[in-house]
Amino acid sequence: MIYGLLAPAPGGLIIGYARTSTKMVSQELSIKGQKEQLVAAGCHQVIVEHGRSAFKTSVRRPGWETLVEMIRTGKVTGVMLCNLSRASRRGEDIELLRLCQEMNVEVTFLDGTPGDISNPSARLTTGVLSVVNEVSSMYKQIAIKNGLRRSEEAGNYTKPKVPYGYTVADGWPAPHPEEFAKARAMWDLLAANEFNVYKVSRENKDLPRRANSLHAWMRRPMLRGFVNDEPGKVQALITAEEYARALQCQDNRRKFGARAPRRIRLFSNLVVCTGCNTTLNQTTKGGKVKLRCYTLDCDYYCRGLAEWKVKAQVIEALRGAVDQMEEVANQRPPDKTPTLSPEQEQIRKDLDQLLLMQASGVEGLARPISNLRRKLEVAVPSPAANWTNWAHFIRQDGFLEGMTDMELRAVVTELVEEIAYIGNPDKVKITLRDPA
Repeated sequence: MIYGLLAPAPGGLIIGYARTSTKMVSQELSIKGQKEQLVAAGCHQVIVEHGRSAFKTSVRRPGWETLVEMIRTGKVTGVMLCNLSRASRRGEDIELLRLCQEMNVEVTFLDGTPGDISNPSARLTTGVLSVVNEVSSMYKQIAIKNGLRRSEEAGNYTKPKVPYGYTVADGWPAPHPEEFAKARAMWDLLAANEFNVYKVSRENKDLPRRANSLHAWMRRPMLRGFVNDEPGKVQALITAEEYARALQCQDNRRKFGARAPRRIRLFSNLVVCTGCNTTLNQTTKGGKVKLRCYTLDCDYYCRGLAEWKVKAQVIEALRGAVDQMEEVANQRPPDKTPTLSPEQEQIRKDLDQLLLMQASGVEGLARPISNLRRKLEVAVPSPAANWTNWAHFIRQDGFLEGMTDMELRAVVTELVEEIAYIGNPDKVKITLRDPA
């Protein structure tokens, strides 16, 4: 959208008039053409608003807001637009005309539409045109939605945007020849930093996705091979297990109300205070790291224990349980599939029924089928603890003790379910993850 403003000039007002408009071949030419017309007609300032709908209520238009605010200041004596539809397609154009009438601001439309609504015939004309513009947009919106629905039901890919790492080739998503490997490297970088998107963004300024955009990217279903909510329709960037670990890592922080740490240490966000159900903070004094609770109303406020004590107990717990855990893991059937909850079973039955109805020719089921598939897809079970891979290393004397903090943290996050501070300055309660 483009709005032209007529401001006072030395020697009087400059008012431009034009009764025809240029043919708008494309959006870029439309912007350029409108601006040229408004400047030629005498506008001293032109507000350009590119790529924003004048009909959708969810779209904010800063240029429109600026226009209204400038009129309210009383410094503007005239407003010029190419035509009424350039102002708004949801009734705001009439509100603008009323505001201009109150502020004694002259309104000019280059296509000849009357702008003075104090005249009854002009008010009727602008009112009718405003409704026509709004209804026209409604019809277009309905037609687009119906077209997308029919195309999706026919099995076509209907979303124009794909996540980073993919492209659209011959109307269907496919791995991008150059970006796919970079996208995988970006995922590995996130995994190494426990999916702390803000930390990764701060330390890697050249990433193609950053902060909240990076968080949204990692949750896109296409990364797991989903297209139109159907699995296996495109090469997956990550596995379901990798996605489950990402969700688990972020959900653990949310569970205990913990922020993603700026610097990840051995037990960052891993030791939970049983008094207030929040994670202990880490402080360093004299080169020694201590874990403390800093929740004011907690019974254990400002109490905790040394990091080395927790480390020693975790290593002892892992060594004491490794034989039993490995035995359980080896007894697990290799083709074991996760069981669905009763609610998920019902969703599965409803989905199967809708798919049968769709196959029999019933139309309009694409959206409910999509919704049910999403409900099933997000319920990714957490992968079992991989005790088999770690058992040999855990049994070796001094191996865990010789690990760096980040190496040992990988073992802890894989095999330990919870470390709970129980108010004892020398001991914590450790719950290990089930290998089954």
